[in-house]
Amino acid sequence: METSARAMDKRALETLILDTHSYFEQYGLQVTVDDKYPAWKPELNAFTALVGEQMHAVFGSSHTMAIHAGLECGILKERYPHISFASIGPTIQYPHSTRERVDIASVERTFEVVQKIIEATR
Repeated sequence: METSARAMDKRALETLILDTHSYFEQYGLQVTVDDKYPAWKPELNAFTALVGEQMHAVFGSSHTMAIHAGLECGILKERYPHISFASIGPTIQYPHSTRERVDIASVERTFEVVQKIIEATR
């Protein structure tokens, strides 16, 4: 069995990993901790405001929230702490399952948002 711990701060991530480790060990299972995703807490700043504005302009609405989609931001933020990040993407239903679906039109709109962000930051 493989699990993937995720959290918004380093301390919470370490606690979750230790709790999970202890849980499985109590049933006599051998547990190893391999690569892990770094913690990442979304930031509200000028860049995320710009992203929200562009999302709203293209999609008609925009909501800033913390969801499952921030893994790459955590990896990038760890390597480039001086850069602001935001995670956006198309509308996906039932991710990571045999029923996963993506709204193709939202892929095109997400690409348009990325183009607008690039233009605005030049």
